[in-house]
Amino acid sequence: MRLTSKKTIRALNTLVLLLLVTIVPLYLHNRYFDLVRTKAKTLRICLIIVLISVFLISLLKRKDDNKRINGIIVSLIVFSIIGLISSYYSQNFLDSFWGNKGWGIGSFAILAATLIIIYYSSNNIDEESFFIILSITNIFIFSLGILHSMKIDVLHLHDGIYHEQYFSYISTIGNVNWMVGYLCLLLPIFYKKASNENNSKLRALYSIVTCLAVSNILLCNSDAIYLGICFYLIASCPKEILYSNNFQKLALLLIPFGVTCLSIKYLPMFQDKCASLESITAFIVNNKYLAVLFIIVGIVCVLLGKKINFKPLYRNIILIIVEMALISSLIYLIVDLLNAYNNFNFYWGNNRLRLWKETNEIFNRYLPFEQKLIGVGPEMQGLYYYAINEELGATFLSTHSEPIQLAFTYGWLGLLTYFSIIIQFIIHYFKNLKNNEFLLYFCPLFAYFGQSLVNSGNPTNFIIMCVVVSLCLNKLQPKMIVKK
Repeated sequence: MRLTSKKTIRALNTLVLLLLVTIVPLYLHNRYFDLVRTKAKTLRICLIIVLISVFLISLLKRKDDNKRINGIIVSLIVFSIIGLISSYYSQNFLDSFWGNKGWGIGSFAILAATLIIIYYSSNNIDEESFFIILSITNIFIFSLGILHSMKIDVLHLHDGIYHEQYFSYISTIGNVNWMVGYLCLLLPIFYKKASNENNSKLRALYSIVTCLAVSNILLCNSDAIYLGICFYLIASCPKEILYSNNFQKLALLLIPFGVTCLSIKYLPMFQDKCASLESITAFIVNNKYLAVLFIIVGIVCVLLGKKINFKPLYRNIILIIVEMALISSLIYLIVDLLNAYNNFNFYWGNNRLRLWKETNEIFNRYLPFEQKLIGVGPEMQGLYYYAINEELGATFLSTHSEPIQLAFTYGWLGLLTYFSIIIQFIIHYFKNLKNNEFLLYFCPLFAYFGQSLVNSGNPTNFIIMCVVVSLCLNKLQPKMIVKK
């Protein structure tokens, strides 16, 4: 059998991966009315197609002994095995395996994603072509989000949605909290691509999608996005402050952010959106001087960015100040959460605190030791929320906190494995502070982890995270040494 060339294999790898990152975010069936079921089913079909494709491609490629198994991959395998065991001992194995009782990320999705990560962590793609198509796709997605915030419903996705729920859904992604995780994973990558690209046409493409994504930060109207931004800055600032001499690229973030603030505040088409804003976003938009400050600082970065060259001592001082400010912001959020709990304000965060309290009580009081060890089964948490559903007149299918949900559905073993993966990534981060390729994908993952503290995984973000993890681990693989 004639083996296929590396170039062809790379092209096939790219095509298969594009299937995941374009179809799942874009596809909707009955507008937003069957959003969860449609996205979950699309995810399942795409994962099966990709697994079959990857298997066939593996038969065509030459064996490469230069790749090694990463400790993170071992932990992912252990995590997927725990998921399968938990599904087996759950109330219904098939429901847990396919994720039918939740948001579709059952033990099958975890297992499939693990296999895909193993393959792509040691097999390359054509990253330029991949991100060109991904950028074009997201120019459409983010533009649609802006139009929806103007109440211009070009695809009639909001037809039949109650007026008070109109701004809870955005673009083809769905719920605004789903868009938060999506932005945390992709915006940092587009931003770095726009900052470092030498080709003027590609730089323009990445700059456009970055500016549109920045606008959607405010249009999401979710505090979780700022948690993700905070985590991203904590991870990215050491590299940017200590080793970067070009601050012009900050304009890509600051100017669109300021312009969007002023647009929402003063343009008539955003009037309804402006009235619906809450909490942090409302504070930012309603403070016009803050928006002007963002724009002015962005312009200063454009004019003086390349001329700024701080001495190492000043860079270290700036880094310490910035990191302390970011960590202080996180502490403030934690204190606010504890105050809400101590004051019995269990409806903090759109009932999140009440839901977390209920989950904790069920886990500690009613689950036997075996289930505390391996959980109630992936995506089976909704079966235990009948009391809170009746109390609040709602239907909760997720815990709205990824770590809490994993503790409940995967048990202590699953949660420990999950945190072991995060710890290993952080260790690699400190070892690779000068590895730009690794940081390109690690920082978005850290941002996603930040927002996941108050949001649960969903089919769209799950598949994007799977791809970003694959690319991140790929950059840790040893490089091939070509002998002359």
